[in-house]
Amino acid sequence: MTVTLRDIPGHEPSPLDKRRFVAVVIGGKSPAIEELNEWRKSAPEHYRRIMAAMKKVARMDRPYMGQTKLVEKSSRDKLPVGIPAGSEVFELKGIPEPPRLFFFHLDTVRGPLAVCLSGYHKTTGSGRRQDGAFDAAGAIRNRFFSDIIKAVGDLK
Repeated sequence: MTVTLRDIPGHEPSPLDKRRFVAVVIGGKSPAIEELNEWRKSAPEHYRRIMAAMKKVARMDRPYMGQTKLVEKSSRDKLPVGIPAGSEVFELKGIPEPPRLFFFHLDTVRGPLAVCLSGYHKTTGSGRRQDGAFDAAGAIRNRFFSDIIKAVGDLK
């Protein structure tokens, strides 16, 4: 299966942005884009809030801690060998609503990216499910880097 990146539908980059939001696509499917599309249809207010958070965070410098409550780093994410430092999973929050979008940072020659992995709808008492959602996002990130490392290795 092919792993690629795709722009987030509905997110219009601005000249003020310090990073571009994109989504991982594996085998033609993007868990992040699928979740955003579901929110757009079934929970428009949640969709609006997560897109507004994305717009704000795109314009912020890293690290976010102390700048905003819209982003939180996963305390569960331990970077495996081969995954670049700084690629930890973060949670983008559609405050005060429950939508969450998981992403990691990727510095490229074309500029910094916020690579969206998957979404999650947080509810009261959903801590274990949220832990599982963070773990699943980390697995998508690991698959992304695994495929990139394999592709570079195939260039020899």
